[in-house]
Amino acid sequence: MSKIKELSSSLDEIIEAADAIKKSATRFKASFASEEEDWNNYRDEELAHDKAEEERKQLLTLEEVRKVLAEKSRNGHTAEIKELLKKYGAEKLSLVDPEKYEDLLHDAEAITDVGK
Repeated sequence: MSKIKELSSSLDEIIEAADAIKKSATRFKASFASEEEDWNNYRDEELAHDKAEEERKQLLTLEEVRKVLAEKSRNGHTAEIKELLKKYGAEKLSLVDPEKYEDLLHDAEAITDVGK
């Protein structure tokens, strides 16, 4: 075989190897992009969940809490409601910190009508 043919053959092999390397690198990069996309999707879902949770907390109003407390009081739990208000540092509901509404509501809902 002549030197030119050998050189041409060697160059073809280098080109094939370069193509194989390029394909491998592209697949490798795509796998990272996929993982990054998965991570970004996870992060976006977590941020959306956190935002929804925060909005839900903000939507809890004085009137909503008052409605539950009034119902419990009408069902004979006035003393327990007064104790809950004291637990949250207030003599009346309007003095309770709005950030504590969710916890107060949770505690109030735990008061059950035994025997009813």
